[in-house]
Amino acid sequence: MNSMMEKIYFGDLRCEEKMMKDERVKESNQQFATVYESFDDVLNEKQKKKLSELYDEICNMETEIGLYFFKEGFAVGIRLGMEVYAQERE
Repeated sequence: MNSMMEKIYFGDLRCEEKMMKDERVKESNQQFATVYESFDDVLNEKQKKKLSELYDEICNMETEIGLYFFKEGFAVGIRLGMEVYAQERE
């Protein structure tokens, strides 16, 4: 699969590996894990379950926000490409 359009269509654009090599992402991920694990000693099982549910909802929300920004950026990029192409043809 060499076509960028095919990669986009089939959802074959994975940034997880590149993202986890970024030092800021690694540091943030580690800090989150440290804080999240610190609750393990102070919460009872019901509270842990609620915290886990909250985390899941935050992840879902962040995913939707990321998808929104991706779609908006993609649309802007396409329009920009069309505009440049049209100007070059003039």
